[in-house]
Amino acid sequence: MKPFIKSYQYNVIKSDVIGLVNVLESGCSLDVLDSIKQMMWQRIYRLFTNLDQDKKALLDPIFYLNDKKEALVYLLRLKIYVIPFGKISEQLFSTFFDNEIKLPSIENIDLRDISYFKWQDPGVNKQFIIASMNNELVGLKGIFTRANKGICEVCNRYEEIGVFTIENDTLPKQSHYMCQDIMKCNQNMTSLDQLHRIITPHTDEKTPSLTLVNS
Repeated sequence: MKPFIKSYQYNVIKSDVIGLVNVLESGCSLDVLDSIKQMMWQRIYRLFTNLDQDKKALLDPIFYLNDKKEALVYLLRLKIYVIPFGKISEQLFSTFFDNEIKLPSIENIDLRDISYFKWQDPGVNKQFIIASMNNELVGLKGIFTRANKGICEVCNRYEEIGVFTIENDTLPKQSHYMCQDIMKCNQNMTSLDQLHRIITPHTDEKTPSLTLVNS
């Protein structure tokens, strides 16, 4: 079976699995446990459309986990089916940003853990973003100014944030609060809606994009 789970979908499943284990360890009543499992079932299956029997068979064991050890083993097995983010390379960066920056080190990044990629150049306070939308990779760049803790507009969590002001020759300046730490942001994400809301105004015929294959 090919990978079919997106990174943010895996985050939802992981959060629910950990929550279920915590409930099991609390010794709650069977009625409460059944109610929680029903809510989990609805939330998880809403993430996907047209699941075949093999994919359902992979997800169904979630509702029969008994302890933390089983949960961790299951999550490791499930991660095999997470779709990795598009291949990041120097050629990709130069396509979007005209060799303005060098490719940062990504050796320690598991591409299954990210829904978007960004790199901050502290020397010039610039931030560069590559994200996927409508089966294409899109690049954005702008000024990034570090701020205090607040709500990130991408992951909707309270984290160390900064103000990202997008550079665009045809649109008024738009600024967004975003996490300083890209990995925390990606791990917090349970939806692509907010990320796409930020990207959408900047996706037109003038915005560089690359079509994804088998994503």
